[in-house]
Amino acid sequence: MLKKLVWGIAVVFMLGVILIYFMKPGELFSSDHVFSKHNDRITEEENEELMISTDKGIVPEKQLLEGEEIIPEENYYKMSESPVTRGIQYKVNSWRITKEKGDFIIEPSMKWQQYTQLDENGNMVGEDSYFIIDVSIENVSSHTCEVCLINNHIRIRSQDKIRMEELRTFSGWDSSKGKMVAIYELKPGEKYEGEIAYIVSDELLQEASFEYFIRPSGAIGYNEDTRCILLE
Repeated sequence: MLKKLVWGIAVVFMLGVILIYFMKPGELFSSDHVFSKHNDRITEEENEELMISTDKGIVPEKQLLEGEEIIPEENYYKMSESPVTRGIQYKVNSWRITKEKGDFIIEPSMKWQQYTQLDENGNMVGEDSYFIIDVSIENVSSHTCEVCLINNHIRIRSQDKIRMEELRTFSGWDSSKGKMVAIYELKPGEKYEGEIAYIVSDELLQEASFEYFIRPSGAIGYNEDTRCILLE
């Protein structure tokens, strides 16, 4: 009996080895499993496949750049449109690029000041500028929703590179809120209306296009709730 049991275990083990041997590379760790295979670089062949993915998938006008996230065509919007995600509607009223700080609050604790040049009034005097978007963010759902402005980015696309810029300051900055300073709880029908500001390199602004990149979940990489407004 013991001998049959040992032989049975040996046979099962060998079958398992054979199965793994003939599996396609990466299949064991596919997105359907707990772990997923990840490549930091995209080959030319994979890039071509991504460029023509699905009937409704986006077909970029320019070649995908390293690190670029693939966003389905239906999640791209014109500036005249107001996408809704997670019960929140986003509307870009206008945008501008300027060296002047305006009415924004800049506190000593903001570390980004170490990487740019400002005068005593907070105006840019170096090779960077403020990229400012006037937005209306409204809760169009039937329940209270949380909006985190930190999850709103600017994506800058030039001929040979793409860069995502993080929020630096915004209208209504309230230091008394501490770590919750960028989080707003909006009741049904309530809005956040104001300007959100980013810091961009003047070099990147040359012959570039810009996108208001909304990632409510905060998770890096494409998510189903991601929305992108093309700034015209």
